[in-house]
Amino acid sequence: MKLLVNAGVSLKKSSLNIDDPLWISFINSKLEIAGLLIKSGANINSLNSNGQTLLHYFVSRNNYKMVKYLLGYDINRKIKK
Repeated sequence: MKLLVNAGVSLKKSSLNIDDPLWISFINSKLEIAGLLIKSGANINSLNSNGQTLLHYFVSRNNYKMVKYLLGYDINRKIKK
């Protein structure tokens, strides 16, 4: 992952209209990768293709472990879907 970030791979959504790398890392519980992406400039407040933030997504699924993890970062709690 560090190699990709250092090579300048985009941390934004892909042209295929799928969720961005940060979303993929969180959904797959790859928190070490997610942390690296956030430290490298990935937008923790990005919206998925359904208009949800990561916080919306994990609250709606009652995944409070991830909610607690996300709240440890500078996530905007006031973004509305």
